[in-house]
Amino acid sequence: MHPASFVEAQMHFGNEIRPGSTFRNGQVTLELVGVSTVEKAVCAMVEYDAGESSLRMIIDLGDGETSVIEGGSQYRGCISI
Repeated sequence: MHPASFVEAQMHFGNEIRPGSTFRNGQVTLELVGVSTVEKAVCAMVEYDAGESSLRMIIDLGDGETSVIEGGSQYRGCISI
């Protein structure tokens, strides 16, 4: 399990995204799945899984009104190191 698991971060995207908007990682895991070569260099093949992440975004609609959007993501893939 990676130390980034379950870390929550505040989101700041200009004036339209209100304080309290957050992104929270799920359980992030890394697993060595093998070795490979890239341009004749030996590389580790590592699979990552970000787990079930969540998003809560508070958007300023103007005139003192806001909208709350909640969602999630789950992504995984492989990288060569």
